[in-house]
Amino acid sequence: MWYRSWFDSPYYHLLYQHRDVQEAKQFIDVLTDFLLSEGHVKIGDSWLDTACGTGRHAIYLAQKGFQVTGIDLSPNNIEQAIKQSRNLSNIQFFVQDIRQLLPTVFEVVSNLFTSFGYFDNDEENVQVVKNWVKQSNNIIILDYFNSEYVMQTLIPHEKVVKKSITFYITRRIEDNTVIKTITFADQGRNYLFEERVKLYSSKTLIHFFQQAGASILAQWGDYQAHSQGKRCILIAKKIKN
Repeated sequence: MWYRSWFDSPYYHLLYQHRDVQEAKQFIDVLTDFLLSEGHVKIGDSWLDTACGTGRHAIYLAQKGFQVTGIDLSPNNIEQAIKQSRNLSNIQFFVQDIRQLLPTVFEVVSNLFTSFGYFDNDEENVQVVKNWVKQSNNIIILDYFNSEYVMQTLIPHEKVVKKSITFYITRRIEDNTVIKTITFADQGRNYLFEERVKLYSSKTLIHFFQQAGASILAQWGDYQAHSQGKRCILIAKKIKN
């Protein structure tokens, strides 16, 4: 699958090296302030961050006092996350597919910065949501893009230059999926990578959570907790029998 090779490639990290750590911290501040003030969590609670990348959200959560576990499919991502968190005793990282369950239940499970909808089969994506709810004892958080905004603002062609490498990016929507093709050349070799993310509406995502046994506590449109915006951020609570 596309995500196995692309996310573990050094070119992925080169292309996306601009991703904003400060924005991630500001979002975590807003998110944890909401959860703490509403009494949904307390400092010291266990927190699983799925598809954590190099750990920019997970590490800050640990710095704020949560007991954090981060999982990602990319060994390269996990290696970087471990290096960046060596001074923290309350965080651990593992290479793991988000379709697989850990043997531990966490107070909070999160999936941040559009790390969902990677599978062509809807049933697999639904199973991922069910896994989050199974893995959580309390709160589940999904930070996904606003599909309507994506459809309205899609940039079909783009050229990005990073460290003398020119990335040519094309985007299209096909079969309810955003398909991004990335081509470039380096040291006499041509490369082609692809990203594929399903376009799920907020209504559909909420239905996924309800199917999995969770109710929605809040829905935000951006990282400042406004109701409308470029994002679809769902904060859900597990329905306990």
